[in-house]
Amino acid sequence: MILGRDWIQNNYVNINFYTNRIYLFNGLASTALLLKLFRDPVIMTLSHDIVIPPFHTKFLYGHVPIKSLDDALFTPNVALQHTRMVLIPHSLLHIRNNRGVISVVNNTRHSKMIPRNTPLGFISSSTTTPDINVISASAMDSSHFSLPSISLLSCTHCNVRFSTESALYNHLFHCCNKDLTSTTNTINSLVEHIDNPVKKMKVYIMLHRYSSLFDDSCLQGITCKPQSAINTGSHSPVAEHPRRVSHLNRQVINKEVQKMLHNRIIEPSNSSWAAPVVIVKKSDGSPRFCIDYRRLNTITQKDVYPLPRIDDVIERLNGSKIFSKLDLRSGYFQVPLAPDERPKTAFTTPDGLWEFTRLPQGLKNSPSVFQRLMHQTLGSLRFEICLAYLDDVVVFSPSFEQHLLDVTQVCQVLNESNFKLNYNKCAFFHSEIPFLGHKVTPDGCSPNDDNIRSIMQFPLPQSSKAAHSFLQMVGFYRKFIPRFAQISAPLNKFTSKGFPFIWTEAEQLSFDQLKYALTSPNDDNIRSIMQFPLPQSSKAAHSFLQMVGFYRKFIPRFAQISAPLNKFTSKGFPFIWTEAEQLSFDQLKYALTSPMVLILADPSRQYVIRTDASRVGVGAVLLQTQPSDPNDTSYTPIYKPVAFASRSLKKAEKNYSAIELEALAIWWSVTQKFRSYIEGQISFGN
Repeated sequence: MILGRDWIQNNYVNINFYTNRIYLFNGLASTALLLKLFRDPVIMTLSHDIVIPPFHTKFLYGHVPIKSLDDALFTPNVALQHTRMVLIPHSLLHIRNNRGVISVVNNTRHSKMIPRNTPLGFISSSTTTPDINVISASAMDSSHFSLPSISLLSCTHCNVRFSTESALYNHLFHCCNKDLTSTTNTINSLVEHIDNPVKKMKVYIMLHRYSSLFDDSCLQGITCKPQSAINTGSHSPVAEHPRRVSHLNRQVINKEVQKMLHNRIIEPSNSSWAAPVVIVKKSDGSPRFCIDYRRLNTITQKDVYPLPRIDDVIERLNGSKIFSKLDLRSGYFQVPLAPDERPKTAFTTPDGLWEFTRLPQGLKNSPSVFQRLMHQTLGSLRFEICLAYLDDVVVFSPSFEQHLLDVTQVCQVLNESNFKLNYNKCAFFHSEIPFLGHKVTPDGCSPNDDNIRSIMQFPLPQSSKAAHSFLQMVGFYRKFIPRFAQISAPLNKFTSKGFPFIWTEAEQLSFDQLKYALTSPNDDNIRSIMQFPLPQSSKAAHSFLQMVGFYRKFIPRFAQISAPLNKFTSKGFPFIWTEAEQLSFDQLKYALTSPMVLILADPSRQYVIRTDASRVGVGAVLLQTQPSDPNDTSYTPIYKPVAFASRSLKKAEKNYSAIELEALAIWWSVTQKFRSYIEGQISFGN
């Protein structure tokens, strides 16, 4: 029987392919639909994890418990299409070896991940054509209303499917993991900081789905084509003899060689190339296995693929509230090396000659090769939901729900390539993470605590080389230090070759100021300031000013705020305490309870540049307004620092007049230092 469209509309007909029935008159009558066609339907599940890029169609292998079937009718899983926002058409398939091919369309701007064992739909035989169905009016059974239940949750270890996340979580935690204690402990340690039990369960299930990322049994290498990193042209091989080592270092070398052999990172070599092994001390005094590839690097053509700028990477995190950091375990050693270049990596030990099968550390092109590979692996996810700087990947999102999807996509991509993570250095679903030497939060970024500790513990320089090392270390954070060029001027002269090392009070002052410019006020000292009693004399007021003045760099407008108290530092000035002094006292106290951090730039908001100049250098600060309350008509813009910048004067510039120096500071900050921020949106005003 053929039903016309007008008849279907007039009689309120609903055709339900899942219950295999036609419902008429809003359910008052029903009939079986294609009874013979849909006899004993079976579920088709996804054979392997898949990621579908934006605006792409992918053909997927689905698994069915049928060895072979011609002209199989495939009916897609509507629930899957709704939850994943993908399109799956009805299809006529040929089943071979329990597999059939279907197409899935992602018509959105975001990649879509579908895990293996996800039910894709139903398969049924279409070898016969049914007779005409007879429609009979009858009271509908309640079962006619129910749709077949297709679970999207399954255990990746035993393939058991579950209807709820809670059931899967209990299975993973109590049943399936009885033989996976190491994996359980690893994932537990990664989620133990999450207080909300529902969120914790969701993250646990997601990480367990990709537990193979944390497998530390063997570093198998990723599934990509072997990479080329050593183009030496027609240059003849270079070789060096092994260097003499102590008995202790020989044990270190043998242990490292055996470890790399176990992970198939190296293999015995018959190469004409050879580089020596050297053992250097780490900062904690333990030995580090290194290979001296300097001679090989001098004849290697440079790969100029760029590494991301750290400041660009950090600023891209603006607007995010939750972060995850993924650290690749021995990242270079996971990348296969082109077979024709492996002999060039040969290195000598007292016991033999070996060559790398994976990308070694120490080659001049290893960073560029690895960065290119990471960009290719992450594809369209890069800069949208994640960033990669060599073997560090950070995922950033505005909410927990979005972050769960984003981390899932990134883990899926890494898992498809067989990457392995160093779970000890990973951090999932945090509001604050260390990344590229910075501490990143929703409010902005500040120097990493560990690096600041290293700066604070830096010993007093005893040579020009030590002073230069200190300047390089602290200079990494120069954007956090107002007037950096002026403060560091006494130490800068030691960077000139041949300059005699003479340490005076000026150098000592510069050294101390640079050290403490990056430190937030100590909690104990803040507590002492907060508990300072109300001054009852000029001497007490002076003592308070001295205590809080040590941290004046953290207090905007310190001189203006402290003016009412400053008069008590003059000898003989009468002690009279008024509301002005009380206000100054309170403001200075509480100004230190919110230490300054640099905010992450937001291109949608206004920038302000303030400059300064002296006979030593020029400096500037890039500020940005903060979002205002639309209901507050008396709102006064609040400016917070994005970055500080400064530089020393060149020889000719030291002859400039005061007004020329001020103009230089403006020109340099606008056209040089902060141009990447303000280009295209600059305007001048008072």
